[in-house]
Amino acid sequence: LARARRLAGRRRLRQLELLAQLCGLQLLIQQETADEQVRARAAEIGLDALADDMARESAGYRQVAIAAALCRARLRLLDARWADALQELERLRHWASRHGAGRLLIEVALLGAHALLMQGEEDRAQAHFDEAVGMSMFQGIVRPFVDARRFVAPLLERALHHTSQVDRFRDQFLRRLARAFPARPASAVPGTFSDAELVVLEHLGRGYSNKEIARLIGMSPDTVKYRLKSLFRKLGVHKRRDAVRVLHERGLMPGDDPAPPGGRDQGASSIPGPE
Repeated sequence: LARARRLAGRRRLRQLELLAQLCGLQLLIQQETADEQVRARAAEIGLDALADDMARESAGYRQVAIAAALCRARLRLLDARWADALQELERLRHWASRHGAGRLLIEVALLGAHALLMQGEEDRAQAHFDEAVGMSMFQGIVRPFVDARRFVAPLLERALHHTSQVDRFRDQFLRRLARAFPARPASAVPGTFSDAELVVLEHLGRGYSNKEIARLIGMSPDTVKYRLKSLFRKLGVHKRRDAVRVLHERGLMPGDDPAPPGGRDQGASSIPGPE
């Protein structure tokens, strides 16, 4: 994002600059940053004005308007403004249906499912979630679910408890989503690790390599390496195997997490430190 902003500044690419700012705001929401900080950032970039462009037939920067409207819908969900969020999402759904924007339809269905669930409309919420799963599973689309994890997790848990042998492909896809959702360790001491470190921590315990972790959570391998160094420092260790041992000793790792596809990283217990 920093590189994108620098490039946008040098070449006066206004759309790229706005998209980078909105992406940064979305990351703050995903990482469950303090609501006050998120709202301040939204006001700083003029989120409402950008999102309002979605209602215009010929928005100046359509992708910016879409990203802004999605961010505003998420903020309204955080503020428990379910009806307002659903109204925002309906505008997005209408545009996406007209223009065949499948990825956007998935995102809208997921966020709408959360709003409906919070309103007590469980059947409609499940229908929206199932619609998103149906559009995603045969193409292996996982990222929208991961990006909306804080809103989608309860619905995924419900779906996993009601799996059926009749639809084998759906069940496999739900389990794949569960593996991509690193659960926050329940017994971790608040404040010990950052949200980003907790995500890396979960995958570290499963034996994923740095490159696998980077692919699963959408970070660069260098960023994963940096997070691991921070984790090692906080745990007082220098090797991956020692980090995993300490985490298990402190009860910070689920004991029954599945191995990564293709087997565990063969070097997980012998690599001296972050790759």
